[in-house]
Amino acid sequence: VVHRQPGGQNHGKKGACCDYDAGKKVKGRKRHLLVDTLGLIWGLVVHSASVQDRDGAKLVLETVQGKLPRLKLIWADGGYAG
Repeated sequence: VVHRQPGGQNHGKKGACCDYDAGKKVKGRKRHLLVDTLGLIWGLVVHSASVQDRDGAKLVLETVQGKLPRLKLIWADGGYAG
């Protein structure tokens, strides 16, 4: 299961990330998680909000490439299509 969470909002703090995803109205960072059906985390990527969800999914899948040889099926939200 691939899941996206909006990251911490910076509320204008100096030196904080300030990218913006207009489609999701998210400012700051996004987290993409790869979890199994029990909810155990296998992969995690944090990046700026300006990165599209489908690109974030590719990043998190690259972190586990070769580490999960039995991985056959991934369920993901429709926002990851493409």
